[in-house]
Amino acid sequence: MKKRTLTVLVVVLVCTFLTACSKEIDAVTESVNEKESSVIKNPTVLEDTIEIVFPEQFEGLSGYDEKALVDYLKENSDGNYQKIECIDGQVNMVATQEEIEYWKGYVEKHIDDQKAVLTGINQKYDMCCNDSYNTINMYYDQELSFKKAFSCVGKTAIYCAMYQILDGNPDYSIYLNIYNVDTGKLVVGGNLMNEEVSYTDEDWEKTF
Repeated sequence: MKKRTLTVLVVVLVCTFLTACSKEIDAVTESVNEKESSVIKNPTVLEDTIEIVFPEQFEGLSGYDEKALVDYLKENSDGNYQKIECIDGQVNMVATQEEIEYWKGYVEKHIDDQKAVLTGINQKYDMCCNDSYNTINMYYDQELSFKKAFSCVGKTAIYCAMYQILDGNPDYSIYLNIYNVDTGKLVVGGNLMNEEVSYTDEDWEKTF
């Protein structure tokens, strides 16, 4: 009887031990599953951000080399970026959508500043961009020197390209249309990225 009682007792203890171990394993498994689930459900920083790549073409347009462009972006960011660095010869900026909206506002302000420069010369002059920021329309007359006109164009083109890059289009394009402000007729137009846009006195005469 003692042997049987001892055997039964050992069996009970073993079963109790196995049950406890099983519960521990289940608890650990459940904990691991919860952690895995939380990793999947809670996006990482990289999943919450967007990577913006400034192509070499933009460096040529802006006149900045890689280091100068990195410095420019950091100095004017007001902290609105997660990371700005050079990778494989290109400047990369990692930012949240909110931070990208800051940069878009920054671009729009500087385009407005160039418009103010133009209207400051003559109130009837005007400059505007389309919603995609790939077309610049300028309205002035022959009294405005080519140098002053294209100073505004050059700076505005940089900001238009920057806006397109921020909008996810590194292969940006910029078209320029110049209108006779007095008649509204087109003097000249073209793609600033592919060709030189210029005009002669004869081009202006055709618009009267």
